[in-house]
Parts: sequence; structure tokens; C-alpha cells
Amino acid sequence: MMTTATASPLDTARVRVGELERSLAGIDQRIADAQLIETEQVGVIARHRSARMQAMLADDPLPKEPKLDRDVSERLAVLRGHRTRLESDLAIAKSKVRGLMVEHVQARLRAAMLAYGTEAAALVAGWTEIVSLDHILQSAGVRSIVPDVFLQLEIPTIGNMRGIAPEMSHIFFVASHRVAQGMSAEVYALRQEIECELGEKLPW
Repeated sequence: MMTTATASPLDTARVRVGELERSLAGIDQRIADAQLIETEQVGVIARHRSARMQAMLADDPLPKEPKLDRDVSERLAVLRGHRTRLESDLAIAKSKVRGLMVEHVQARLRAAMLAYGTEAAALVAGWTEIVSLDHILQSAGVRSIVPDVFLQLEIPTIGNMRGIAPEMSHIFFVASHRVAQGMSAEVYALRQEIECELGEKLPW
């Protein structure tokens, strides 16, 4: 059994804009047609007035009254009022489309911030583990392999990334600050984890 995909709010809003644009184009054509009739009638009236004047001067029979669309001016006023309402509806519909597009981009931004936060947290966790392991090895007399530049890592935070940068009021993770504050807790936790893996305490 085939299922019909439900139109998204953005698709529905776009359809509405298209409908209103087509309606507006139709109204514009009707206004143009009515204006053409109105303009032509002005010429017809002027020609009839001239012909009537000439007939009166020549004492000839008066020309018949021209057939005019007497409602054209009223019809134009109604059409223009309808057009004004359509323009307002179209502006609202376009604003809705724009708003939905903004919401789409905002959703992408939130997703990107979440992904960035996850990756930044993983980077900080990796950095912490490397520095802690290096510290454990140094306490065993092994020369450090961590370069100074590694201890200069800085990660700007955005949104809810409080866990990675407590020392900078959640603006940056600054590696040198973390080192300066001491990492004894991290080193101790990692040491216990290693000793659990080995099944005995480290001899240093």
C-alpha cells in the first residue's frame, strides 16, 4: 500500500504564495482590461461630442448615443480594492515562508552547535587523557613526549558547553589553565583505571 508524503509547512506556505501570486496576476489583467475600456470610452465620448456639435451646427440629425460600459469605473474600484487585499495577503504569505526558512536555518545551527559541542568535548577528553597518561609516565621516570604547543590548546565554546570550560566562565577551554590548576584528580582516576586493567598497583 502506497503512502502519500505529507507536505511540509514550508511547502504548504510556498503553495499559498504561488496561489496568491497567480490571483494577483489575474486581478492585474482584469484591471488592465478595465483601464483599456475606460480609456477607449474617453475617446468614444470625445468623438461623439464632436460629432454631435458638428451635427447641430449643420442642422443634421444628431448621432446616436454610443454604447458605453457604465459600470467600468465602479468595477475598477472594486478590482483595485481586491488587489490591495491580495497584496497584503501575499506579503503575509511571503513573510511566513521567510520565517519558516529562518527556522530551518536555526535548526541547522542548533544541530551544528550540538555536533561541535560533542566533538569539542571528545577533543578535551582526549587531550586530558594524553596529558594524564604522560604525567603518569613522567612519574615513572619516562621522558615526556607532549610538546609545549599541545599544552596551549584553546577551544572556544558556544551554547551549552559548560562541561569543557569551567575555568573561563564557559567562554574557552584553555589547556594551560587546566594544567596550572592541577590535574591530580584526572591523573588519579586514570591511574586507578590502569591498575584495574593490569590487576595490580603501579610500582611507582
